[in-house]
Amino acid sequence: MLDTLGMRIEKVQLDNGLNNVNFAKSVNCNYTAMSMYKMDSRIPTLHTIMNICKVYNVDANWLLFGDTKNDN
Repeated sequence: MLDTLGMRIEKVQLDNGLNNVNFAKSVNCNYTAMSMYKMDSRIPTLHTIMNICKVYNVDANWLLFGDTKNDN
């Protein structure tokens, strides 16, 4: 189960076969910040959340809360 926001962000990255640098760049985010988001040591900006959802067609409720049919 994907209990945290960071775990769900990492799932999006892995499901799309991207390395850390390319994933961060694809959503216009600094690599270091993205690493902290994935470790749940920092909360992503709204801009980053919106970009992840838009670029990777991810449901915001699933990304933020783990709710919806996208939860595997």
